[in-house]
Amino acid sequence: MHLRTFGGLALTETSIKRPKPLLLLTYLSIEGPQERRFLAELFWMGAANPRQSLSVALGQLRAGADGAVTSDGALLRSLVDCDAPALLDATSSGRWAEALDLYRGPFLAGIDVDGCSVELEEWIYGTREALASSAQQAFVAAAEAAAAAGDRSEATRLAERAFTLSSGGADPDADVVGRLHALLVNGRSPRARELADEARTIGLEVRGATTPASSDRSPEPIAHHAPTPLTSFVGRQDERREVARLLAGEARLVTLIGLGGAGKTRLSLELMRALVDDGSVDRARFVALETVHDATEVPSRILEALRRTPSVADTWDTLVADLGRDRALVVLDNVEQVDGCAGVVMELLEACPTVRVLVTSREPLNVAAEYLVPVEGLGTPESATDALARHPSVDAVDLFVERARRVQPRFELDAENAEAVVRICRLLAGLPLGIELAASLMRTLTPDDMASALEADLDVLMSRGPDRPDRHASLRAVFDRTWHRLTPSQRAALERISVFEGGFTRRAAADAVDVTVPMLASLVDASLVRRQERRFEVHPLVQQYARERLASSPDVEHETRARHAAYWTGFAEARNPETRRYGHRTDYSDVVADMGNLGAAWRWAATTNRLDLLDRMLHTLSRVLIDTGRQPELSRLLDDALTHVPSDTATHARLVTNKYWVQPPNAPGAHASALWALELTQKVGSEFDVARARHMLAVTTVAHGDAATARTLLGQALESFRRLEQPTWLIGCLNDLAVVTDEAPEMRGWLEEAIETSRALGNTIVVAWVLSNLAALENTTYGDYRAELELLEQALAEERAANARSVYLARLEAQRGIALLRAGDAEAAEDGVREAEALLVGTEHLEGWGIRETLRAVRALLHHQRGDANAARAEAAGCRDDTLCLELLVRLALDDRDLDHAERCLDTMARSTERLVGSRDRLLYRAKVELFRAELAAARGGSAAAHILTALDIVTRFCFVPTALAAFVTTAVTVPTKRKAALLRVAATHPAATTITRSWARSITDEPWSTDDRPLDTEAVLQLARDLASEL
Repeated sequence: MHLRTFGGLALTETSIKRPKPLLLLTYLSIEGPQERRFLAELFWMGAANPRQSLSVALGQLRAGADGAVTSDGALLRSLVDCDAPALLDATSSGRWAEALDLYRGPFLAGIDVDGCSVELEEWIYGTREALASSAQQAFVAAAEAAAAAGDRSEATRLAERAFTLSSGGADPDADVVGRLHALLVNGRSPRARELADEARTIGLEVRGATTPASSDRSPEPIAHHAPTPLTSFVGRQDERREVARLLAGEARLVTLIGLGGAGKTRLSLELMRALVDDGSVDRARFVALETVHDATEVPSRILEALRRTPSVADTWDTLVADLGRDRALVVLDNVEQVDGCAGVVMELLEACPTVRVLVTSREPLNVAAEYLVPVEGLGTPESATDALARHPSVDAVDLFVERARRVQPRFELDAENAEAVVRICRLLAGLPLGIELAASLMRTLTPDDMASALEADLDVLMSRGPDRPDRHASLRAVFDRTWHRLTPSQRAALERISVFEGGFTRRAAADAVDVTVPMLASLVDASLVRRQERRFEVHPLVQQYARERLASSPDVEHETRARHAAYWTGFAEARNPETRRYGHRTDYSDVVADMGNLGAAWRWAATTNRLDLLDRMLHTLSRVLIDTGRQPELSRLLDDALTHVPSDTATHARLVTNKYWVQPPNAPGAHASALWALELTQKVGSEFDVARARHMLAVTTVAHGDAATARTLLGQALESFRRLEQPTWLIGCLNDLAVVTDEAPEMRGWLEEAIETSRALGNTIVVAWVLSNLAALENTTYGDYRAELELLEQALAEERAANARSVYLARLEAQRGIALLRAGDAEAAEDGVREAEALLVGTEHLEGWGIRETLRAVRALLHHQRGDANAARAEAAGCRDDTLCLELLVRLALDDRDLDHAERCLDTMARSTERLVGSRDRLLYRAKVELFRAELAAARGGSAAAHILTALDIVTRFCFVPTALAAFVTTAVTVPTKRKAALLRVAATHPAATTITRSWARSITDEPWSTDDRPLDTEAVLQLARDLASEL
């Protein structure tokens, strides 16, 4: 657990949200151990019973964060790590980077102090000021380090961040103020004047306070005439390094190429200063070509930047003479609209061998000497957590925060606004102009409101200030300028590719919307399309603009979207995994990569009543999304379609049938919907539709306890699947017939037939699942753990070779981990857990799979085998819906003699047992529940015999050898029997006993156990169980 106090208040790894208990924990973490009486009066001075209020808060902490606070007599102390003391320790030791990582905003930001005592309120504000002062020292020190390393931009950014911590009421450190002012002046920050004014009001004078431009530089003429920016520069470290590397080498012409508003001009200005400052060039001149259209004007514009005014006749000679005398850098800004500019640049490079040219443009010059450096969106974090943790790629967020402070000086990124700020930056794809325009509206809109407005309307981003060029007055102005430079065919192509979602391939562009490779290349050159390996992407803002243009021609839009939907329908149909055979690897990667396009095609087909397209896409989308653990996404697609498709159609029935494959069969309403779907398909559907509806109804029926009806329905579905030659559904139906069967031999027969059918038909989709069910049968029925492991290894090998679906592989690895533990190989089980967790990276939704629950059970059992009962209990307690975890929790509670807790866990286990789909699974866990009830009854002085008899009846009638062995031990410890020694001997030595059963049996007596005797076979174990039942 970690207590976060900067930018909010939260205790990680817990569910506790109440501010008062967390504030109490904060006080103890910072101030150290305190007496109960003092805390009660400090926090609840006005309460009727302060001590009682303190006890309630401590109870809330123990319930939601057990172990966070401990008591030592009258003293209370915190046992959690806290960021505030950590920051003070880091700054006192000079660990500046660590301090910067810790400080995420003001201490206890957003915490309401109303109702607190005056003393507590003063403590909060005083601590906030002290911590802000420490953080300021860290930012100043880090800025000085950046300045010493030559990174003036980073130094200025850090110094401006330190400036925001200047106010607050604490007496400022004159040395820190002076150092901060020097950094701001050196970075030409307008904040230098503000700091000087603030310092003067409290009696401090700083040198050079009259103007941010003043510094200790020598009075020599400056080597560049770049416009002085009025805001700080954020990010672009990679681009700056790349341009510096190129110009330091053989490159003499570098073009910064990117979309309008990407920050090319600002980056070129920063590069000018940096290259002059570090001596890479002797001088640099910035040449603005925004209003120039004829290349013949370019030489005179360069001369103007050089402060030379020759006559028209000798312009070129004067230019060459001036530039040819040293290592000059010429920056040509906004070149794209200058016709013939490439020729002038090449002539200049040939005439002046020491000159280097840096160009900013939306299009390349397309000359041999040119090196391109793309300028794209600033790095944007994936989540609010990443933004607050200062993970890489947070430049876009940094820019937003810096610019927001221009209209809200105390704006901070915190837990309350971080999600919305990240959403804004991602909607804008890190485009600097868009971010600056959005930040400028923070006086009017909250981050949440801004994000919602952006999704609805591009025109929300308009500049309200006179200092921004007309071309950057709004995003629409940027895109209008670009649009008018495109040819009619380029405009039409951009409109058509705007219908893609999540990118597209070259083939999709050609086949779906008739955009050829040369046309695509021209849009890439215009910085409107970006290539990422084998895929192409359109900037989301460009896409929004192009879609608006497309929507202005409804007929063209309809035709374009119809072609798009038809293409992706064919794409999905061709990749239906149910048609794959042995030797054809099922690869979902291309389907997953284009799920955005498939979803767009699906939604268009639904809204336009193209039921034929929906029917053709349905099976592929359902199978892929289920097999990749994305059931919620499939559920949303099905819901979208169900709102549009007429309810009396076969398509509607198919959608309903698929809808209830993506949720637990015992979910509310599942059985009624399955009945309705069957009735409808019998009226309007095909035989295949009816068979699938029967299959779904069977699964929901068995979940409601009616296995006999379920078997009848599955038998009817099976006949149809055989007749229709539907291999995937046929094999799945055989597997489910096994699942709803009570008898072990019959279950084995269905599973073996499913495997043989899979081999004969060459279908690989569900064979791994069938093998895993057969492995479970070997385990629960016979306790043959070697056979179980061999089947699971076979299932893993077949899945890797044929499909390699990460969710399936993770499920098999989790099941294998349990099997390895039963076999006593804890190390291999732990390796399996790690492998499964690696396979699940990036998979968010696994409802219905039970994988994470099984992995938690493996970890809990690992702790238990190693003798760490506390760790086992904590792990199992996190998953109370899993029968394995519940079984372990009951065992641990009984071992601890915590009978009430054991009974609560046992009641939960009994309820979970009735929710199991497998008939034999339910029988098995009913027997286990009865054995636990026998132990519980005996521990309370009651009779255990009736419970044991119920369990023995189940295990002997339905053949559960490992559970019969567990029953022998339970009988030996709860019921007087002359067979005690024999029962314990069998349970302690039989290879079918679980490790828990064996260790439990051996712990009861001191008798040495030998495994040399030949173990009893299955029938002998069951006969011993019958004899025991007769005795009882």
